[in-house]
Amino acid sequence: MSVSLPPLTVHGNPGGKGAGRRHPGAKHGTRPDPAGRGAVGSALPPKASGKPAQKEKKKGLPKLPPHLAAKVKNPNYDMDQDTSLTDEEIALLEKWKAAKSASNSAGKNRKRKKKLPPGVAEDLSDLAAPPMTQEELDAHPDRAEIDMRRLLLPAGKVPTGVQNFCVFYCPAVLDGWVQQSSPACAAASTAGAWNALLARTRYEPSAATQDVVVGHMEKIVEDRIAAKRAILMRTIPQSELDYLLDKFSSSMLEDGRTPYMWENGDQSKDMIPRLRRIIMDAGLHLKQISNTMALEDAIRKRKGQFTVKNPSREAEDDANAAVEDGVIDDDGEESESGSSQTPWHHLIQLILTLSGHAKITAERPSTSFFGNDGIYQALKMLQNSNPDVAIHGEPFMGKPKERGANAKGDVEIRVQKRDSKRAIAEQWAALREEFMRFNSVLLFHQTNHYSLIFALREWMDPWGNRKRQVLTAKRGQRPTAWIDFTEVRKILLSWTGYKIIRIVRAKPASFVNDWKVGAVVDVHKGPDRIPTPPDAHIKWDRWDHFIPGKYKEQL
Repeated sequence: MSVSLPPLTVHGNPGGKGAGRRHPGAKHGTRPDPAGRGAVGSALPPKASGKPAQKEKKKGLPKLPPHLAAKVKNPNYDMDQDTSLTDEEIALLEKWKAAKSASNSAGKNRKRKKKLPPGVAEDLSDLAAPPMTQEELDAHPDRAEIDMRRLLLPAGKVPTGVQNFCVFYCPAVLDGWVQQSSPACAAASTAGAWNALLARTRYEPSAATQDVVVGHMEKIVEDRIAAKRAILMRTIPQSELDYLLDKFSSSMLEDGRTPYMWENGDQSKDMIPRLRRIIMDAGLHLKQISNTMALEDAIRKRKGQFTVKNPSREAEDDANAAVEDGVIDDDGEESESGSSQTPWHHLIQLILTLSGHAKITAERPSTSFFGNDGIYQALKMLQNSNPDVAIHGEPFMGKPKERGANAKGDVEIRVQKRDSKRAIAEQWAALREEFMRFNSVLLFHQTNHYSLIFALREWMDPWGNRKRQVLTAKRGQRPTAWIDFTEVRKILLSWTGYKIIRIVRAKPASFVNDWKVGAVVDVHKGPDRIPTPPDAHIKWDRWDHFIPGKYKEQL
């Protein structure tokens, strides 16, 4: 770094040549230094001693854990697309990214505009995270206050030049969401929805946590494994099945892999070739399984399928355990071809389920095995632990399935590419009405991630463009991303598995007295008024007065 010094004032020793003479560049009022160090009051540094001058220590980047350090070394790594990050890891990487940006831009006064993550209309990741535990709350009570102005308003202020501006938010969801401590977004978001519907904050001892839901999901996977084994043992001896699974595990260990764990989407490339290789090498040890594989190949050749297709959707697609060719589908129903599956199909499904078990029981549990079906089953298991509560999940909005308009388990609000502006407006109105119901919470299954919906807002700009946005999380569970409804529709249209899920609490007798979940709406005409949380929540005294008519008969 170059440093510009002021003009020198005095050269040489006062007792030598030039003593008493003022240098032409010297300022008035300077005088020689008796120690021979130049002029007193000048900008000259002291005379260098024999010791080398110590360089100013450069401030380094924050230290990252090994697994994060390995990720950022990859030049193609994009943390905005990495949904496996926990909330703590996101904060650490944001700090590292800011430090690196500051280091790279040292000496530059130009302020760079922050780049928004893909599909995000407004990024709130710079907002301070609230305390996650009671201990943190006691230590930092000031952090419990949410900057509602920054959270809810575009750029922290009511849009100017607009006639009407509305924002809808749910205090119970803001109080009930929990930290995602591993790549288990399905479990963390389910726990947050459960807390909101029971009007529990994340600090209460009785509140659900990610670990609680992960425990239920582990039991779900174990039950599926037992069911698949029981089906297979109708046609395959148990000794052969145990031998095959043992060989499969040991072969992955020999290759330096964790049994039934694949990374970077290589499951589709490795699983079936490895399985076929083990069966062919085993010979008579797997006679019945070998016959099953040969039968499957013969069936495929007769149908004109000369290559064996992996029956799983790119298995690393987060939260998608949906398996093609007939398994429990993404909405929890048996697929049409499930009854005619061959033993080979059941064998593939067993290995996929063992992979799900390895992920959910890992040191950092992952729920990537689970689809929407896993959310519904986890809610049932939570309900079994709380018999006085009736909570269930169901698909609310998404792309309809290809198998017919009246298919069981299809969505209530259907999103399609050919929708008109009027249809899109009706979809938004339906989403808003469902969000405002006092007995439901919305959960968004988006690209490789599950997160809650915390708020909605809409307005029309001075040019007549209608703005409709949803507050959710693209990574972790903290409300950090306002997404345009057009982007929400784009995600829902990309695959039938992506849904907005409605989680409903029924059985009103148990929660009339403690209910405080109803969303709050603020309507503003003009730019001067700012929405603030209500002083008190509405207390429901009569269930019949508030419940929608179409739900009465169901309850």
